[in-house]
Amino acid sequence: SKAEHLATIFHCRGGGFSLFPQVVREGYEIIVNTIPEGELIDEQWILPQVVAMDIVYAPQNTPFLIKAQRKNCTLVYGYRMFIAQAIGQQQIWFPDRDCSQVLQEVLSKEIT
Repeated sequence: SKAEHLATIFHCRGGGFSLFPQVVREGYEIIVNTIPEGELIDEQWILPQVVAMDIVYAPQNTPFLIKAQRKNCTLVYGYRMFIAQAIGQQQIWFPDRDCSQVLQEVLSKEIT
């Protein structure tokens, strides 16, 4: 329901596994895995050369992203979202300090 609500804001479609047969026929530009069990997403549901994002940040190469890589998708790793969230939080709490570069470097080393 959260994915569906968010999708209406951005004028697109969001949802769960039940959407796959239809969206695979119609096509899509981006697919986002939001569950820890990325292996549940059947490789046949991943269209070639779309953007594939996994919000799981460790391991970097999740089962979902490995499947997407085989389909020549543009990959967006979960750790990138994690870092962006940390930088956003830092900017909210400490708007007068820009530590984004330091956070980027430190978190990239720790997560990847």
